[in-house]
Order: sequence, then C-alpha cells, then structure tokens
Amino acid sequence: MSNSSSNNALAFSNSFSNGLAKSNSSRTLADMIENSQGKFVSCSFVKKDGTVRNLVGRMGVTKHLKGGKKTVSTEQYVTIFDTQKQGYRSINRDSILSIRTCGVEAVAVK
Repeated sequence: MSNSSSNNALAFSNSFSNGLAKSNSSRTLADMIENSQGKFVSCSFVKKDGTVRNLVGRMGVTKHLKGGKKTVSTEQYVTIFDTQKQGYRSINRDSILSIRTCGVEAVAVK
C-alpha cells in the first residue's frame, strides 16, 4: 500500500468503527466524498424534487470537461462524475443520506 493510500485509509479509519461510521452530518459526508482521492464512491442523497437517488461516481475525473465555469456554489454542492450515466452531477451537501467508499459505509445522522 502506498504512503498516500495509507494516509487515506488512516483518515477514514478515524471516522469509522467496524466498517460503519459512528455518526456524521451530511456536510461531513460531503467532505469525505471530496477526500476520496479518485476512489469510487457510492452515495444516496435527496434530489431537489424530493426523490432519493443513488449514485456511483468518482472525484477528480477531468476527461469529459468541456471548459467554462462552474454554475453551482462549491460551498453548497459537491460535483462528482457519475460513472453510470457518464456525466457530472452536483449533489447538495445538506441532502446526502449515506456514502460508501474504501470498504466502509457512513450514514448521516439528522
């Protein structure tokens, strides 16, 4: 395991116990997505229309960028590449219900 992978695993292990997160806010889960270092992330969140959506994606994908500026606030949204739909998606930081990455699952506690 590389040194950066070890550091990433250590950071996640500080938040998790037995593969399940102790307790997290939706904002903490958003930070965990951003710190996934390109690893696959599965997350569930509530869409703007109130429906729950599951997404499998990765941070740091630049292959499909076409230029231009972000139209959403990075303070309010996490932008992730959806590997199933092959496009970028913006997730409201306050609507994330759960994530799974690096073999561990975290659930938001409201």
